[in-house]
Parts: sequence; structure tokens; C-alpha cells
Amino acid sequence: MEIIDPRHLLKKVAEILEVLKIYFLSPEDLILSKLLWSKESGSELQLRDAESILKFQKKLDLKYLRKWAATHSTISSLEALLKKQLKS
Repeated sequence: MEIIDPRHLLKKVAEILEVLKIYFLSPEDLILSKLLWSKESGSELQLRDAESILKFQKKLDLKYLRKWAATHSTISSLEALLKKQLKS
């Protein structure tokens, strides 16, 4: 089982440190991996992690998130977390 689908790295973020280029997961990709991990394992911790990312990252590509969450059948979890954020 792959926790991070290679397609989820489409929004990876590049940083150049001196002469070294390093790629980091985007917040969107991290949320998607947490949702998928939660789906596969039933882990509430992964959902709480995804919720924290949603809470603190103000600029997220919701279209991208919804597209990939729908692809991996985690859209209901994503929408529940987004709805919870709107209430707080």
C-alpha cells in the first residue's frame, strides 16, 4: 500500500538551499495523504492532523483537494473537515 500516491506530488513545492534543490509536500498533498491514511487505517490521528493543516493553512487549492479526494473516495471526510472549519 502506498501512503502517498505519486499523483499527489503534482503540487510539490521546490526550495533552493544554497545549490541544493529540495522538494516538499504541499499542504494540499499532505492533507490528501492524511485522508487516505485515515481511510486505510481508521486512524483518527490522521484526521486530526488533516484538520490542523486546514485550520492553519489559509490559502489552499480546494479544487485540487476535492478532485483528488473524490478520486480516492475520501471526499466525505474532506467535506466534513471543511464544514467543521467553517463553523469555527
